Amino acid sequence: MGLELFIKQIRSLGRKVPFNRLRHARLSHLLAEMFLEGYPKGLIITLNEEELEGNLTLKELSKKRWMVTKPDKGLTWGLEITGDTFIKKAASYNIFNHQKSILEIGIGGGRLLKAVLDLNILFKRYVGIDTSAENINFLKDQLKGEKFSFIRGDAESIHLDEKFDIVLSSLTFKHFFPSFKKCLFNVAKYMNHNAIIFFDLREGNLKYFEPDGTYIHRYTRSEVCKILEECGFRLIRFDSVTHAKGYERLLVIAKLDKTA
Repeated sequence: MGLELFIKQIRSLGRKVPFNRLRHARLSHLLAEMFLEGYPKGLIITLNEEELEGNLTLKELSKKRWMVTKPDKGLTWGLEITGDTFIKKAASYNIFNHQKSILEIGIGGGRLLKAVLDLNILFKRYVGIDTSAENINFLKDQLKGEKFSFIRGDAESIHLDEKFDIVLSSLTFKHFFPSFKKCLFNVAKYMNHNAIIFFDLREGNLKYFEPDGTYIHRYTRSEVCKILEECGFRLIRFDSVTHAKGYERLLVIAKLDKTA
């Protein structure tokens, strides 16, 4: 099947593209080509988790989007989003103090860290990881000292030389392909016993790429609970966080339980 014919079939189907096991490798390769060439429509993916996990073409595509991002206050939804509401919600659980080390996954331009500093949140160490070299270099220029470290790396495979009491991640876990399971499993290695993690997600039951190649995974609560359990975490609570008007997200609070 040629790319032009495949595109015609997609257009005839609208935005939903059904895949089956026998054709998924070839079709997903064509799908990746379309996005790399700037195809103007987002597509919904209905591959199952096993098929997605083994699809390196789409996985590489999902990562490419974030490796080239720059510190941009309007990166999310074209709005200037702060980290205040996320950090205030985390602080409401009385988790911060001067003895706690914090790891942030997908630190970007430092939205959460700025909120931590502006709100005078106490911490011992703050380490941020991101796949974008420009984001990491920007933060290294802005903040110096033994309390801060900014590392370029992939949360799914990164090796760290210390452990943490608190892990934060905002507007990031929904982008891990095909799910955040591999990231959470790796990060758990660098969390102290009973360490706590806060991350937000979009609720739903959908996996898709947006026109610019951004991968989005909307999760059901049962799906989140399953991944947490498989990675050795115990759910504390589902909460919510509102980043801006009309942008409320599911907030997941979980504790690492190494006896699980």
